[in-house]
Amino acid sequence: MQCDTPNEVEQTWLAISDLSTPAPNSWLQARVATLLSHFYVSNMDAKLMEAIAEDWRAVLKDEPAWAISNACRWWLSALNPNCHRKPAIGEIHKRCREEMMPLRAAAMIAERGVRVEKTEKELVKFTGDRKEQVKKIMAEVFGRTEM
Repeated sequence: MQCDTPNEVEQTWLAISDLSTPAPNSWLQARVATLLSHFYVSNMDAKLMEAIAEDWRAVLKDEPAWAISNACRWWLSALNPNCHRKPAIGEIHKRCREEMMPLRAAAMIAERGVRVEKTEKELVKFTGDRKEQVKKIMAEVFGRTEM
């Protein structure tokens, strides 16, 4: 799959940029607090709670809100064989990376640029001295002229 026009390439990069915007810190803290509230949380010192929140923020700070939200929902769902366990930061981060795979695939497509198709006649058009034409094609394609 490739982009057919320069506009498609540009639109793809804009969408990737929009969808890759990191979640705001306040949203991230609230989402993590919500996720963890589904599991037993002992009474703990406010400083310890802040330190735990900072650990989550440090790991997930570059992830977009939609990927974090999807990862949290997945963790709590029956699709996750460990849904009965309290999530670890790394497990949620790993799932965020999985959620982001379509964006990485779109970026690879956009990096290729616009598709250029050549007809068979354009690819192989031999007239006159065939050996010279083969050398020319090899130079264009492979950067060398020896056969």
